[in-house]
Amino acid sequence: MPRPEPSKKPRQQDLQSDFDSPRFYDSKGMNSEQDPTYLPRSLSSLSDATLADIDHQQVYGEDSDQADSGDAVERSRPQDSLFHQRQLVQHHVQQQLKEQSKTNLWTWFTQNHILFSHYTESMRRRFWSSAQAGEDQDQTELEKEAAKRLWQQSRDEARTWFDLSQLDWIAVRSLVAISILVRIWRIGSPGEVVMDEAYLGQSVNGYLANEYRFDIHPPLGKLFLAGIRSFFSTEASQKELFGFSEIGIKYPGTVPVVSMRTAFAFMSSMCPPLAYLTLKTTGHGPITALLAATFLLFDNALVASNRLMVLDSPLLCFTALSIMAWNMFTKQLSRPFTQMWWTWLLATGLSISACLSLKLSGVFCCLTIYVLATRAIVSLTQSRSTSSSSLARQASAMFGSLVLLPAAIYLLLFKMHFDSQTHQPMHRDKPQGEYDINLLSYSYKNSLASPYSYEKENVIWSDVVYGSVVQLQNDVRPNTHLHSFDLPYQAGSKQQQVGAYEYVDMNNDWIVILANATAPEPVITIDDETGEKSPLNSPIQGEIPARLTYLKHGDLLRLRHLATRKCLHSQNVRPASVYGEKAHEDERSFEVSAKGAADSESKRDDEPSDWWVIEMLDTDTFKPLSLEQNEKTVNGRPSVKALSTPFRLRHVQEDCYLTVSPNELPESEQGGGRKGIFCQKDAKIEQSNVWHFSMNDHDFIPMDADYATYPDISYWTKFSELHRLMLTKPRAFESSLTKERRTVSPLKWPLNIGSTALTVWKDLERHQQVTIVGNPIVWWLSALGPIAFMASTVGLMVRARLGITENRIIRDFKKYLLSDASVYFTAWAAHYVPYLALSMTQVSNRLYGPHHYFPALFFSVLLTCSLSSGAMVLVPRKTRVGILCGVTFLTLAVFYQFS
Repeated sequence: MPRPEPSKKPRQQDLQSDFDSPRFYDSKGMNSEQDPTYLPRSLSSLSDATLADIDHQQVYGEDSDQADSGDAVERSRPQDSLFHQRQLVQHHVQQQLKEQSKTNLWTWFTQNHILFSHYTESMRRRFWSSAQAGEDQDQTELEKEAAKRLWQQSRDEARTWFDLSQLDWIAVRSLVAISILVRIWRIGSPGEVVMDEAYLGQSVNGYLANEYRFDIHPPLGKLFLAGIRSFFSTEASQKELFGFSEIGIKYPGTVPVVSMRTAFAFMSSMCPPLAYLTLKTTGHGPITALLAATFLLFDNALVASNRLMVLDSPLLCFTALSIMAWNMFTKQLSRPFTQMWWTWLLATGLSISACLSLKLSGVFCCLTIYVLATRAIVSLTQSRSTSSSSLARQASAMFGSLVLLPAAIYLLLFKMHFDSQTHQPMHRDKPQGEYDINLLSYSYKNSLASPYSYEKENVIWSDVVYGSVVQLQNDVRPNTHLHSFDLPYQAGSKQQQVGAYEYVDMNNDWIVILANATAPEPVITIDDETGEKSPLNSPIQGEIPARLTYLKHGDLLRLRHLATRKCLHSQNVRPASVYGEKAHEDERSFEVSAKGAADSESKRDDEPSDWWVIEMLDTDTFKPLSLEQNEKTVNGRPSVKALSTPFRLRHVQEDCYLTVSPNELPESEQGGGRKGIFCQKDAKIEQSNVWHFSMNDHDFIPMDADYATYPDISYWTKFSELHRLMLTKPRAFESSLTKERRTVSPLKWPLNIGSTALTVWKDLERHQQVTIVGNPIVWWLSALGPIAFMASTVGLMVRARLGITENRIIRDFKKYLLSDASVYFTAWAAHYVPYLALSMTQVSNRLYGPHHYFPALFFSVLLTCSLSSGAMVLVPRKTRVGILCGVTFLTLAVFYQFS
């Protein structure tokens, strides 16, 4: 075959095809059909130095800028080699088109990546068929030549961040400028608290005041806002914090609301250019990339939400950054452990750690990257050029960068969160603080410093002795106290009621006394002035020892109510029905009451139905305590400490445990407003039957005795408890009315635009409102992407099942378009299907709104535009431009109409 002249101008289709071919890499490209950098097995082990020393002939032509700089001796080789022809034509075409792209906007604008496959595939088949036909070729020399060129190409590409032309960078800068302008235009309006700004503002106040605030999201976004507010606020304004008490309150001048909103708006404005870079770096043309950026740039829902101080803005930014960084990393898979390989791998890990640390829904972004990383590792295992040691090192590097690094950052941010919230909020007269603090367990709550001075000055002795006046506090939330009052039950035993009361009251006071006591000889004292004799002991002899006796693990005791002088009592009587039907009908549940009186020495009420055994629990694990777990023992058994010792009270006669009922007595009943108390047999250790001594007073305890301190709580205990609350509890004042107004079924998110509209602010006087509603052009067209992908996949599976031979177009569609689109479909499914499953199963009590669909919308836009590039090849260039202009015009028109 005659050698083509370098000056001969190839066909436009061939020019376009070869211009795009080096820029397209399959995300699974690890074999000879898909990886442009694949080396034959005979050369896969050659080092860079060896490849550099390979002497080869100049094959590019006299005008090439890639000629060898050394004085290598040109070796003779067949000039009619098809390999030589292919290299010559490819280089000439690429140089020509690269020059054209600098000046010819039309050529750059209308290129499309799918065109390259026809020319490269035909040249590859022609070359290998001619080689197998026995042409006069030196196979070893050809493989050396191929290895040398691929090595040079790999070395050059490894030093670049993006393979983009000058016009591409102009497009990226323009998208950044327009996106920022659209999102920050009049960003200070409305100047009132909007939607979730109230919750974020209260969390920011908590960090600035070092007070605990409960929120359902991780702390990264709130810590970031706290830093911005602290930087742009004066010291005086930080002391007088704006309350963010409710939606619609006007911002004062001391709150830098414009700076806080602008910071989040700037992050969200990076999404359109990131979408452009994501598609361009995977080989798509400018039309496809610009279409995706336009959809994200002029979607009303995204713009309205991104202008507010909400966490969806930075979450969407880091989600977009993570998928772009991963795509760039997959292009470096054939060059492991290079600078660019590590850069993009670490960028992916940092991006997903930011997503996870902003909102718990960021775990869906992590799930997406983990699925793609698993696919990449599987592809590496199928590659013949990847050794076992290299595979193990790459997998370990991915695990460290994508799993260990995000986990470490996540834990570090919560350490900063705990260090910033060291005090309890003012909760006595503030419903918000009362709700937040009552969610916490006894140990977590009391590990925070109290804001009330009288609680700080209240001295509580650590050692509990017989005769101490105590209050028993339960671990159930909100914490309640064992309480009794002089009112009988209306049914059952009709004895004195015993309940659980949330607030501190004198009816919570009980005296710890001995059980099964025998009256000792009374100690008589004589008054020096009158000579009158009087007993020193308690009016009931034997209840309180003459000497201080410490309360120990396993002691048999009684609790006498201080106000009514009756003992805590239980018997084989079912609890009242108002305490719950389950407890009322359960044969293992018994009524708890107060019975008997002790007004004189002659009247005793010591009977087995008043006896209780105190069983201490381990402070950290809340498991039954053994003697080896406590060094401070009295007579071989641990002593009970106020505040720090958790314990259970077991009734001796019925073998049941003192338990708080989840039901509250109706206000119409006597004793209303209090929770019920009953005795549960075979009860497992849980918050409802775990108690602490929250008060301990005794007149004869030595003044140098130790004061009681709350138990230390570890980082992991706080971490696990807070995440349990984040997953199960709503924020304060998310009432049923709010839930009905804001919850929209995920089934309606992609298409039903009208019903998903969410009004977040309204001014009736000026007839203005802010409503988050999607652009129908964007949402409806993007919804076609997942449908088209699933239909294409099913259709190809049916064709393969029927044994239908695939033509070149089908092979190209599978190899390039579906492989690239599968990345975005995986991300879309990971961000949408969990919400769909949670809403259908009703496992979570979360509020579902259109803002939860934003990450899935981003990936559906990428998916739709990626698949549309396959359709673009079937239409002329002018038609492509017309389609882009038409869709852009409709998008802008609807955006303007809805704005």
